[in-house]
Amino acid sequence: DYMRYELMWSYPPNVEAGEDIRIASLDDMPDDMPVRDFALFDSRHLLWYDYDENRAMIACELEEDPALIVLANHWRDAAMHAGIALQDYLDLAA
Repeated sequence: DYMRYELMWSYPPNVEAGEDIRIASLDDMPDDMPVRDFALFDSRHLLWYDYDENRAMIACELEEDPALIVLANHWRDAAMHAGIALQDYLDLAA
């Protein structure tokens, strides 16, 4: 239900504001893609997210290792390359 909410109500205004939201299959991701959720800010700041069994966020951790930050840029670029634009995904799903 939450994913449906994100796709139909949360993401479209962000796209209208200029965010490039893409949907990608995990099958198209690099083998070294982490299972752990993360956010990359300005290609320089990596934040790891941790969730409990109900998917409620329980912690976040700022990564300091420059090598992991560079690797996260690779993961982000691979995901963006593999993904399709949100509207294209919604059109296919309709």
